[in-house]
Amino acid sequence: MLRYFAQGTTTDWSRVSPTLRAGVVPNLPDSLFTGNAADRGFIFARSQAGGANTFAATYEANNAFSYCAGIFDNTSMVRLGYRRVPQPATRNTPAMAGLNCAALRAAGSMLDGLYF
Repeated sequence: MLRYFAQGTTTDWSRVSPTLRAGVVPNLPDSLFTGNAADRGFIFARSQAGGANTFAATYEANNAFSYCAGIFDNTSMVRLGYRRVPQPATRNTPAMAGLNCAALRAAGSMLDGLYF
């Protein structure tokens, strides 16, 4: 999902697991369409279906996905948020890096294998 919104990378349909923060959504989406060579735009929908199953979309090829939270609406704005999981910190520095994980373990390191 992030690759589409940050870089425009299209992947047709993908599974999503959204979290509803407020309000009521009768058909919480479980799929995201991010376009392909022929079809541009995005669609958040339940079971990849249009109509009342559409949460939000910018797809303009037809009106099947011109809905907002299941109600026909092709003018409302939608705000999307994406929370990235922070990357874990590295366990050492380049100056202290071992040859490989096995060498660090052999030297007595008890860390989990995440090294610089």
